[in-house]
Amino acid sequence: MSFPLANQTLLGYAPAQVDALMDRIRIQFENPNLSLVTSKIVEVARFDLVPGGYQVKAVDDAIARVCDTLLERELKDFILKNGRSMALVQLENNLELIRNTLELGAKTAFPKSKTAYSTRKIASLFKTLSVKRGSLSGPSTFELRTMPLGRSASGKDKSAVDSFISTLVHSFLLQRLL
Repeated sequence: MSFPLANQTLLGYAPAQVDALMDRIRIQFENPNLSLVTSKIVEVARFDLVPGGYQVKAVDDAIARVCDTLLERELKDFILKNGRSMALVQLENNLELIRNTLELGAKTAFPKSKTAYSTRKIASLFKTLSVKRGSLSGPSTFELRTMPLGRSASGKDKSAVDSFISTLVHSFLLQRLL
């Protein structure tokens, strides 16, 4: 896969690092029985920023799509191995966690941090989500993965928010498969 390059005066992702991950992903897709990468590995992948590297948004968008595809495959395997009832229990547990987090609200749901996301942007996200009658509704998984949450020196802890978003994505995909 080839990505557009940023202007030499702008920072982009280091092409060699991105290409190495994308090669592993390609091999994984060609050989589904291998375990070279998982959705979690791809989800947390980080790349160095270099002048004239790959455009960040293009790579981030591709990574979001790959993560969804890998996670969907992993969830299908989970359902095949553990049964539909076990997957329903997992979904119900996730929905309860999501419901509780939404009830707490953006200001109290996550700890404060010095390197953090904007509380205002998280509150906007919360307004788009709901759990009603055992069903989660909200933005697409792609939108959740690529949604800009801003930066704040006194906002909400990035890792806690990222974990919540991961739970949302997992739940949306599991809900779709069941």
